[in-house]
Amino acid sequence: MKKIKYLFILLPLLFLTSCELFNNSGLTKTADTPKTTTEEKPNKTTSSDNKSATTPNTTTEAPKTTSNIIPVTTTKIETTSTDASHVHTFSNNWETDNKFHWHASTCGHDVVDSKAEHNFETTNITDAKITMKCSICNKELEYDNTISLESLYGYKSFKTLGKKYSDFYEKLFTAAQLFSASNIDVSDTKTFQGEAYYIIDTLDYTGLTDNEATSVWNIFVLENPQFYWLNNHILTGSGNHLYLSIGDDFILSSERTKKDQKINNLVSTVSTLISNSNTEIEKFTKIHEYILNNMEYAYKSDGETPEDELWAHNIIGFIEHKKGVCECYAKTFLYLSYRFGLENIAVSGSSKGQNHMWNLAKIDNNWYHFDFTWDDSEKGISYNYFGLSNENITKDHQINDQTHGINYLYELPNSLSTLELVKIYEIEEEKETLLGYAKSLNESFEDLNEAKDYRFELINYFNRLDEKNDTIDNRIYKLSNPTKKIASLKISGVSNIGSNGEYYSPTIISPTENIILDFDVEFYNVELKSDEYTLKIKDSTTTFSGYDKINIEIIDDKGTIDSKSDILINYNKPITITNLRASLGGGRINSNAKITNFYLETKKRNDIMFGTDNTTIEITTLYAHNEIDNNTVPVLLINSVAENCKINIGSVLADDSCIAYDSSLFYFNIYTESLDYYPIFEINNDTTLDLYYIIVSSALNKTSMSGKNIIKTPKSNVSNFNLVFVNNSQTQIKNSELEYDNETSYIKLK
Repeated sequence: MKKIKYLFILLPLLFLTSCELFNNSGLTKTADTPKTTTEEKPNKTTSSDNKSATTPNTTTEAPKTTSNIIPVTTTKIETTSTDASHVHTFSNNWETDNKFHWHASTCGHDVVDSKAEHNFETTNITDAKITMKCSICNKELEYDNTISLESLYGYKSFKTLGKKYSDFYEKLFTAAQLFSASNIDVSDTKTFQGEAYYIIDTLDYTGLTDNEATSVWNIFVLENPQFYWLNNHILTGSGNHLYLSIGDDFILSSERTKKDQKINNLVSTVSTLISNSNTEIEKFTKIHEYILNNMEYAYKSDGETPEDELWAHNIIGFIEHKKGVCECYAKTFLYLSYRFGLENIAVSGSSKGQNHMWNLAKIDNNWYHFDFTWDDSEKGISYNYFGLSNENITKDHQINDQTHGINYLYELPNSLSTLELVKIYEIEEEKETLLGYAKSLNESFEDLNEAKDYRFELINYFNRLDEKNDTIDNRIYKLSNPTKKIASLKISGVSNIGSNGEYYSPTIISPTENIILDFDVEFYNVELKSDEYTLKIKDSTTTFSGYDKINIEIIDDKGTIDSKSDILINYNKPITITNLRASLGGGRINSNAKITNFYLETKKRNDIMFGTDNTTIEITTLYAHNEIDNNTVPVLLINSVAENCKINIGSVLADDSCIAYDSSLFYFNIYTESLDYYPIFEINNDTTLDLYYIIVSSALNKTSMSGKNIIKTPKSNVSNFNLVFVNNSQTQIKNSELEYDNETSYIKLK
């Protein structure tokens, strides 16, 4: 898990050296340690209002020094004629750029007339485009309307806080939209601390404090991934001016056009992918799978240091490199959500004291946390951080951390619950077809056809196998009574195996009421758990397979519990089961149990362990069978970590599948192995037992077993036993060494 390992270790380096959004926005600086700098003169002045054919009259503004904003100086250049007798002449036609219109000189001088900002008015709005036209010069710009200002959570939140916040946000958004619509190459620069920055616009934030302007700027950059070309520096000069700067890789219009086309291609691909998705949860799930199937974490050439190039921190990392750091994961997910009408927020904060970014997304009016970075691994896609509540995500994430995060000024949505993501498959002629996704186990039953067979896959994957996080991974699926009686259902939980060879805990299903299963159900790799409710199996078969646990009271109503492999049954309440075709799998019996028919399985360890003192298991009939030709016999392993526990068997019979060895005789073995206490094994009826051998063995380091009670039975049964006791040294104690105690009814060692 090199990828995730180094994510945790090197995040400070990532954000201090390459993620300028966090470093230079003041997010890693304290407000009481301002940095004062001396600015340098800009090395270029090539904007249309700064050109001059004569020596310029230059004034330098005093720099502002705050801990949150990087100051630069502005240079004001006035253009005048050096020949008082000459009158400039100007063209009648307007010349324009994105911001201004003017009449250009026709007399050979580099001067303009009537220069003024455009008075853009909206002339046409469609779902995809907005067309703006200047009322003076008719300059027309068309820009993308697929991500509208009103759809952005930050902008809407600022509107509730005050017009000064939303107005400045709107200035930033409009300026960025207008630049996106342009086809110009950027050449204007301003210099700060010896480094030139390409400038596309200058905005006034009068009315806001420097800290407020910083917060609005940070939110704007954070939640507008479509403006991928923005440099993540805040550049200001005196007079409350903020300069929009563009990254060096994006100054050429031709380069931006190429990248825009790749983004459009991405949208087209995902549009096809989710075209048949009718629910928000299905759209989010498919986007999650698509991004993580086509992306990996970005490192430098050493394979350890997170990439600090600007592309790795925005959507360009995905569309051009198929890799990026946490910002790239979060902003790609954010952008695709916007394009398909899904509400999403990029969340800035930290984890374990280190900078990080993830998402909050809204599904059916509820908010959930998604961390795509931590769901990506070299071993495949994980869902550990898919749809978590505030309670779960804050176990290892800190939201809005003022040391490493952003001052939002407003409250982020509170996520109150965790998704129970379920994939729904229809089974027909042993072929499975994915029907869709549900955000809870109970919701999965809503649209099923009663005559068909289905499988629910409970998504709780642990593909980050060597970094399992118990606090996050143990999500619980709630189960109410199914709304429909279908033909059959298989519910499958986590099946991944850990790097140490141990399986992770099964996915937990917890009833919210008494459950009646009246159609065939198979639980695979799950844990049924409840301290309050019961499970009733009515006229059907409930099968447990895989590595399953049952921690719930089961009441039978002529149904059957079957097993395809070992299961672990932890009974904390009295249980009543009519038919149990299962291994008990070493589960602790913590309360009294009544099992009418217990069918032992060959080739399995049928285990019972007593976990609570004075506990009794009553088995009316114990069915066992052998397969002598395959040299297999049923084994019942009885263990105890408690005192005075009993297993009471009414009768032991051969089941219908028994292969007779000699007449109706067969082997039946009982082991008592590694015990702290001896459970009492009783056969209490007077019927003739269809039994040939009972072999009792022990792994205890006992040299003398004298006086030990081996088995309790009526005296009339004694002649039916050929009882062999085997101690840990494999010494067999024969019948001649046993005696029957008339007073206690035990067969014991002499």
